[in-house]
Amino acid sequence: MFETQDRHYHNFKRVRAMQQRQWNNEHIQYTVYPYSKIFERETYNKKIRSTLKEQMEHKIQTDRNDQILKSFESQILIQRDRQDLESDTQKQKQHSRFLFQTTVRNKELMENKWESDQWSRVHQWHVERAIIADDPINWSKTMT
Repeated sequence: MFETQDRHYHNFKRVRAMQQRQWNNEHIQYTVYPYSKIFERETYNKKIRSTLKEQMEHKIQTDRNDQILKSFESQILIQRDRQDLESDTQKQKQHSRFLFQTTVRNKELMENKWESDQWSRVHQWHVERAIIADDPINWSKTMT
């Protein structure tokens, strides 16, 4: 054997003793023997009733607190949902405005391109007519 005890054995014994005392308090104090005195039975019943009453009040209070907490959380979620919906509609409006502006710009660009193409075609026709008019093959001016 060792000359010294395990250094944790003393603490282990204390913990076991405290656990045993707690278990005894929770279980043994409520046991009433069938042949006990009337006064002991009445105090036992009174203790049981008061304990049950406290437990019921505690349960009711915790249920109320849970309900309040849940309603508060639901209000927060509803508010967040509204904010998200508003931000989504704002984004959608902004996106549609951007697309409309892009469409307008593209339309203007296409119209400018068509106008430029028309002008270059007309200019090309005038240039070709001038070239044909000055061409020695077309001195009779029949090709214009």
